[in-house]
Order: sequence, then C-alpha cells, then structure tokens
Amino acid sequence: MTWSRCSAPPAVTLILIALFGIAGGMPQNVWADLCLVCPDGSGDFPTIQAAIDAASHGDIIELNSGTFTGPGNWDLDYLGKAITIRSAGGHAETCIIDGGGRHRGFYLHSGEFPSTVLQEVTLTNCCADDWIWNHGGAIRCEPAALTILRCIFIDNRAIDGWDWGSSGGAVYSFGLATVIGCRFYGNSATHGGALGGAFNKIQGCTFYDNRADGCGGAIYVRDMEGVIENCTLAFNSGPCASGIGIETSTVTIERSIVAFGSGGKALDVDTGSILHCHCCDFYGNEGGDWAWPIGSFYLSQGNISEHPLFCNPLAGDFGLQETSVCAPFVAPNAACDLLGAWGVNCLPAPVQTSTWGGIKARFRPVPVR
Repeated sequence: MTWSRCSAPPAVTLILIALFGIAGGMPQNVWADLCLVCPDGSGDFPTIQAAIDAASHGDIIELNSGTFTGPGNWDLDYLGKAITIRSAGGHAETCIIDGGGRHRGFYLHSGEFPSTVLQEVTLTNCCADDWIWNHGGAIRCEPAALTILRCIFIDNRAIDGWDWGSSGGAVYSFGLATVIGCRFYGNSATHGGALGGAFNKIQGCTFYDNRADGCGGAIYVRDMEGVIENCTLAFNSGPCASGIGIETSTVTIERSIVAFGSGGKALDVDTGSILHCHCCDFYGNEGGDWAWPIGSFYLSQGNISEHPLFCNPLAGDFGLQETSVCAPFVAPNAACDLLGAWGVNCLPAPVQTSTWGGIKARFRPVPVR
C-alpha cells in the first residue's frame, strides 16, 4: 500500500504486526498502514467501511472518540481481510458504534482470520432482523475467525426468526471466534442473550442482565469445541438456563462464576454434549445451581456453591471482597486460582443512587492473564 492517505506506524509496530501475522497464519503485509476514521467523516476515510475497502492484510484502522452510526458505519464487512479495527484512545467507553435499532455492527462471512481483530469498541442498539437467520445482534461471524478484545456490548438484540429462533443477542459465531475481556449487559435473543453459536474461547468476560426466551440467558453454545474461563455471569435470565446452555458440544468451563440468575438453572447440558467443569462457583440461581445433569461436579474438582461476595453489584462493581471464596487459593477451593473476571479490589462505596447508565459505565473487568 502507499502512504498517501494514512500515516505509517513506528518501526516497532511494524515488527509486531509482522510477527503477529506469522503466528496467526494470515497473508503478510509488513508495510502496514495505520489509518484514522472520525465520527464526523474527517480523518483518512469518511466511514469505517471505506477504510476497510481500502485496507490490506495487516493494516490497522483506528476510530476516534465519539459515536459512529449510519450507512458505512454499521453492517460492516471485513471482506476477508486480516486487519485490526480499534479505538484510537484505547477506551471502549468513548468509541461507540450505534446500530440505530435496526442494523448490525458487523457481519463477517468471508473466512476471516484469527488475526482479524476488533478491539476496545462499544457496540450498542444493534439488531439482527434478517427474517430467517436472525443470529448475532451486534456481530455475526459465519464463517469467520474474529478475535474480539476488551469490547463492550450494550442493549443489542437478535429478533426471533422463522427457524428455531435467534441466537446471540450480541455476538453469533459459527466457527472460531475468540472473545476476551469483554463486557455484555442488557442484550437479548431467543437463545444466548449475549453470545450464541460456536466459539474457540470465551475468556475474562462479564455478563450482566442479559436475557433469553429459551436457553442460555448469557451464553448458548452449539456444536462448539472450546473453553469458557475466568468469566463472571450474574443476574442473567432464561427459562432453560439462566447462565449457560450447551448443546451438541465439548466444552470446558473453569474458574468462572454463575450467580443470581432468574428463571432457569445455572447451566443446562444436553445428552449429546461433553462437559468438563472445575474451579467454578454456581450460586443463587433460581432454577438451581448444580442441578441435573451436572450434580456430580458439585464439591469435586474445586466446584462450589458459595456466595461470591461481589463488592457492590448494584453499582456495577463485580470485584470480590477480601473474604470471598472466589479469591485465589482460598478454602474451600484452595487449589484454584481466581474465579471470575474480576479481582479482589472493591471500589469506594457510592455516595448516591446510580442510574442504569451509570451502573453500566462502571464495569471494569480485570486484565486477562
């Protein structure tokens, strides 16, 4: 690519891009471009999609602070390119893609690479309404291997379709998507209020107040072979499983918390699935914690049912109190490291009543190690 529209990144960045590309198995473009897009249409390109259209493998598109919406800034397509789209300031809270209540943020369907990245961006008010396959309210990956890092998903939804219903109010993956350090709240779908489909890894994520009409208030996986680790699921709802629903999959769940779900039990697994579960705390779920068919996991392999002692969940603080059984290496799970996405570090007590928007703004997961 030429340097006429975008500024070249530092030499160290170019080296990292090259190395990451080799590790991720993507086509090489050592001379990567770094481009800036602004909500008002200024910058190197007028819209996000225009920047994607001009990009080559390895390029980085940075989004300035503000809200991106309208044609060219929703229903975005990576076009099979191994590129990174990220907030320029590194803060998802200030870089927002708004679907306007009728559009997805992204639809990937061209075999994107694991080194195709979305990083530190908020997606809100997105909606999947494709009449039939209404999966993935904010992002749909089919087939694609997107890596989603430290993003926020607020109030996205996937509307019931003509088939077996929608899946993934925030993200639907039919393949190898990886989700790390993200926050999901207020998302909804038929199955998997926040996440639905098949994922390679779900790690260090927080799920709060997501809703499903069917199974998996927070997460519903189908035909998946992967891992869910160091996640906090709290106050989600769904009649089949308020937390996680698993169908025809082989899944490992470890060092995670599923608490205070309404409607169904913490986790539901069909007879066609294989589950490995250790160092988890399922507690206070209306339909049961270690209910059939996962009762045999209770009090073995570090699995417990104890109050997690969140710092202040009503104020959006899911950190752990010092006396929490989910803290690293304490009884009754002394062999287990930290459970959940948040560390032992309570924020100062709020001095006034929080609004719903204020609660959502306070979510801060600990860095994934």
